[in-house]
Amino acid sequence: MTANSPGTPAPAHAAQSGRSPRRRSARVNEEYPPSQPSPVTSSNSAVAHRCGSSASRIRQYSANLPNRSGHRVHRTTRRRPAEVFAAEEAPRLLTAPVFGYEIPVYATAKVHRDHHIEVARSLYSIPGNLIGKHVDVRADSRLVRVWHRGQLWTITELPEVERVAIT
Repeated sequence: MTANSPGTPAPAHAAQSGRSPRRRSARVNEEYPPSQPSPVTSSNSAVAHRCGSSASRIRQYSANLPNRSGHRVHRTTRRRPAEVFAAEEAPRLLTAPVFGYEIPVYATAKVHRDHHIEVARSLYSIPGNLIGKHVDVRADSRLVRVWHRGQLWTITELPEVERVAIT
C-alpha cells in the first residue's frame, strides 16, 4: 500500500486539522503557450518578455545613458543639468584628496589592574580610578580617545613613528 491509498491512516497533522489529506498540484495555464506571457504574470516578467532579456535591455540602456542623462530640460529650472554642471558647478569642485578616508576603530575595553587598556594590540595608560570599569575607545592613526559614561578622560596622540593604519 502507498501513503495515499484508501486503507492507509491519515497523517497526524491532517487528522488534527479535521481535513483529509490531499495532494496539491501546480496549476497549469493551458490557454497560453510558453512563448507568450499569460496575463497573470508579474509586470516585471511581462516587460522582460516584451523588451527582450533583462541583460540585453540593461546593456542597451547603459549604452544610451551618456547621451540621455542630463540633457533633458529640467522642469523647474528650465535648463539642462549637464550644461549647468559644466558651466557652474564643475569649476567650483575641489580636487579629490590624495589619501583616502580613514575609518576609526570604536571599541569597549576594560581597564585592567595595571591601569592599562588594550586597543588594536596596543596598550594605553588610563587613570587609576577607572580600574575594573569598561570604557569606550575611539582610535585612528593619530589619536586614541577614551570615554567613561560619556565623559572624555584621555586623549593620547600617537608619535609619528607609530602612526599606522589601525585595523
